Amino acid sequence: MDEKNMCMRVGIISDVQMNTYDQDWGERNLEKAFGMLQSMNIDLLFHVGDLANNTDLEVFDKYLAIKKKYFAEKALPEIFCTGNHEFWTTKDPVSAMKHHTAVCGKLSMKADNPWHEVIHGFDFLSLADENAPAYKEELLEKLKVELDKAVARDRKKPIFLLTHFPPADTMVGSYGSSGSGNLRDLLNQYPQVISFSGHTHDPLENECAIWQKEFTAITTSTLSYVCSSDEKFYNSCNGILPYAREGLQFMMMELCEKNILIHRYHAEDEREIKKDAVWNIPIPFEKENAPYTFEKRLEKAVPPVFPENAKLWIRPDFGFLYLVFEQAFHSDHVHSYLLRIKEKDPQRNVYTDKGEYKYIAPFYRMKANQGGHMVLKLPGEVLQAEKEYLFEVAARDDFGKESKSLQIHYLMPEHVYKEGKILYPVE
Repeated sequence: MDEKNMCMRVGIISDVQMNTYDQDWGERNLEKAFGMLQSMNIDLLFHVGDLANNTDLEVFDKYLAIKKKYFAEKALPEIFCTGNHEFWTTKDPVSAMKHHTAVCGKLSMKADNPWHEVIHGFDFLSLADENAPAYKEELLEKLKVELDKAVARDRKKPIFLLTHFPPADTMVGSYGSSGSGNLRDLLNQYPQVISFSGHTHDPLENECAIWQKEFTAITTSTLSYVCSSDEKFYNSCNGILPYAREGLQFMMMELCEKNILIHRYHAEDEREIKKDAVWNIPIPFEKENAPYTFEKRLEKAVPPVFPENAKLWIRPDFGFLYLVFEQAFHSDHVHSYLLRIKEKDPQRNVYTDKGEYKYIAPFYRMKANQGGHMVLKLPGEVLQAEKEYLFEVAARDDFGKESKSLQIHYLMPEHVYKEGKILYPVE
């Protein structure tokens, strides 16, 4: 506890996905995060699920040894929320909640579900369910009882809730199959709630990682690999972003009397993300004055801008075609690029839409790897030899605002595409 400013510091990690074997990627990343959190002198630690890749309890023994290495001088309390990976077991086929109880025992937590404690005058809760994102109704009924207790104790103070799966249609990552509709319905009744959830692995640079409307919802990202859960990008693989292992992220929350400060960190780069734009949440919550509503921020958002005289270039590259261009500028960052393809009918001199394709920008990568030209692999499956195409590229911000587009007309050579199959270009 920072006695001078009366602020409690909370480290927040999620989706480490550690394994039992030596030289494990999750173990490495956890050590990087703990090394940074140690210097911040945190008072409490949140785990928002998937600390383990599956429920081998040896992972938690390894975790406790790492924790002792960095926090041996203080009895650092922790709050754990079991995630779906903790419920996957390669060993005994026993009930999921038996695994949950065993994990809580390893971490010296009560196996209550929901879990509820008052720490330094604030209510902290966590909820686990192996069937989520559709949480069992009997669990939500129990959660409601605990939420009501917290409100009765102090209706103006925030209530911190950890769930591995996010409440539906709130922050980025919650709009698809990962979002919990019945959890959202419950939390809509509790404006005091600040919901922390994991599972989706979305990058913290995205300003849509925090959301406010009926309550506050925040995604905690990952110490394993970054994904995109809502939007599908042509340069991603099943939602996993390019160079996903570079996006290792965590948070530190300063919980003060009148406000909450949330710092975001990039563990691979060992740097604070947007240290001049720390999320600042006033206490108590007032819906009309909430700073992180989507509508307010969309109204203020400005689209990216391409450099003056920027052009698109076509690059044939041994079996594929690429669009190459200078990256657009933005006061924050470019989130993604939208490629629109149109095929020309030379007889009628009209164009037919051949589709739109989204490409994620490298804003979440290590700083050293974010620069340079943007290179988009063209979707060969919709292109044909000896056809003329118009390619248009626009840059987008986190809220979907688009720049003016760059354009290029291109006559597809016969030697690049033939009968829908990609061939090696003639050098």
